[in-house]
Amino acid sequence: MKSTFKKNLTYIKKEKIFILNNRYIIEEEIGRGGLSIVYKSLDLYNEYFNIKSNIAIKMPTKELLSKNHIEDFVFSEYLFLKEIDNENIVKVLDFGIDKKSNIPYLVLEYLEGKLLSQITIPDLSKKFKINLFLDLFTSLLYIHKKGIIHADINPSNIIINENQKSKIFDFGISQYLDATDKIQLDYKQFKGFSPQYCAPEILNGDKPSFESDIFSFAVMMYELFTLRLPYSKNSLELINHKFTNKELLGIPFFLRFWFKKALNSNPQKRNNNKFIYYLAKNKFLSDFLIII
Repeated sequence: MKSTFKKNLTYIKKEKIFILNNRYIIEEEIGRGGLSIVYKSLDLYNEYFNIKSNIAIKMPTKELLSKNHIEDFVFSEYLFLKEIDNENIVKVLDFGIDKKSNIPYLVLEYLEGKLLSQITIPDLSKKFKINLFLDLFTSLLYIHKKGIIHADINPSNIIINENQKSKIFDFGISQYLDATDKIQLDYKQFKGFSPQYCAPEILNGDKPSFESDIFSFAVMMYELFTLRLPYSKNSLELINHKFTNKELLGIPFFLRFWFKKALNSNPQKRNNNKFIYYLAKNKFLSDFLIII
């Protein structure tokens, strides 16, 4: 159904206290994207039992609230995250629809740290970069095994905490392979993805896939290792491109073949994940390769 929120009540105003369903107190905005806004919040249930912990509330933007089936769309992200139990992926705590405003929302764990996009890359050690690569790569394969496509892997959707542990978040435009149109929005219309990190087939109008996730991840990590993107404008420049060793300088030698495959403009030629998966699971081998 079409959302029936009351325009004079629903949206968060900084000068007013806003409580969702007499439970969640909105404190301050901490993040905003094309499709959603995230607020640092308090759970009154936790306060009652003297549990001191912040939470994050994620709500659709005004533009998104005017769309049909928006409740189903937000609920679909809840279902994605409810299925996931991985230390490198944000945890979901609750889903609800505010009784007064009809705004659907997600309750998420509150993540402290910096976005990968906010970190000064040259200051990062080789060991940190390789461990980050392996942690995020195995987490990406984990959600793929569950049939979930993230669809927007980029540095602004990765957070690094003070212990240098990473988490992937923002599954707002994620999809199941067999998802119905009811819980999906037009992928390009809402600009929910990051064109700078998109696979060429996505820019050409195709739907997201496991292979496009791998491409976006490879672009993000290429930038982390080499301090530049693998193209000057967008990934369409990589059609029929073959990477030279000079272009891969900065990337550890044992990862270069993977990058050549993962950045292939043909999605069917990107499947080269077994060695990296084995490497991530074999700490002795990965630690050895880090120091050589």
